[in-house]
Amino acid sequence: MLFRNAALTRQKAKTALDPLAYERTVLADERTLLAYVRTALAFFGAGVGLLEFSRSGLMTVVGWIFLPLGVFILAMGFHSYRESQARMDDTD
Repeated sequence: MLFRNAALTRQKAKTALDPLAYERTVLADERTLLAYVRTALAFFGAGVGLLEFSRSGLMTVVGWIFLPLGVFILAMGFHSYRESQARMDDTD
């Protein structure tokens, strides 16, 4: 009974929202994903640059750290985006 009331309340809240609220949320999620991609590319590019142009051992180590960190940030961004989209689909 409690879950049925929660679903009805969610449906009432959805119909009461601004019709463009869903679109704004989708666009915000896409902007957030693009920010993750931009950050991941920056880390990956910095890692490649450090590996190619550094002469010290410390900068080479930092470059090798930046490469998987960029991949991790990209994976985290995609996970966050898919999770957000799943939540949006659940409210439909």
